[in-house]
Amino acid sequence: GFGQSLGVGCGFCHVMGGKWDSDDKKEKKIAREMWKMTGTINNDLLAKIPDLDEDNKVVNCTTCHRGDRIPATSMPSPVPAH
Repeated sequence: GFGQSLGVGCGFCHVMGGKWDSDDKKEKKIAREMWKMTGTINNDLLAKIPDLDEDNKVVNCTTCHRGDRIPATSMPSPVPAH
């Protein structure tokens, strides 16, 4: 799921060639911190918003990354209706 959410392969975060568990890459360290961030948002923040009419109150990697390595910081302009 991580690769698809970020539009990358496993080698983006992992050291390939028998060093899968290595923490040498900054991308893997960042991914771990972002994983903690989504946990904080889901468990500590979203869960405490009263009257939030959502059955599935969660954020995940796709929420911001939308299939891109760089998280989205803005939304595309809406397409005008014809």
